[in-house]
Amino acid sequence: VWDQYERAPKGQAAELWGRSVRAARAYLGSGLMAKQEVRIMGEVQLMLPKFMEIRHRMHEPYKGYRAETAVQLWEDYVQTIPTAPEVPQTNLFDACYYGQLSVVLDML
Repeated sequence: VWDQYERAPKGQAAELWGRSVRAARAYLGSGLMAKQEVRIMGEVQLMLPKFMEIRHRMHEPYKGYRAETAVQLWEDYVQTIPTAPEVPQTNLFDACYYGQLSVVLDML
């Protein structure tokens, strides 16, 4: 599981991710932790869909910063390309975002 986790960086450059995973693995597997009680803590975030879309868009520029290669940037980006809804959008921003040129021209 650790090896698979290390090979799938999330939100960080692969080199930093790998160092962090190896450090955590070494610490958690050490004699210091052998008899320690461990608890897993998590967080749940509830967001309105429109807020979540905006937040997601705000994080797009960081992909360029995190990517170590052009291929890595492309692979990260294509996972988040929006698919245009079948129904034409009713506001200018969304019509532009989803590339619905005919809707934009009608609005202008």
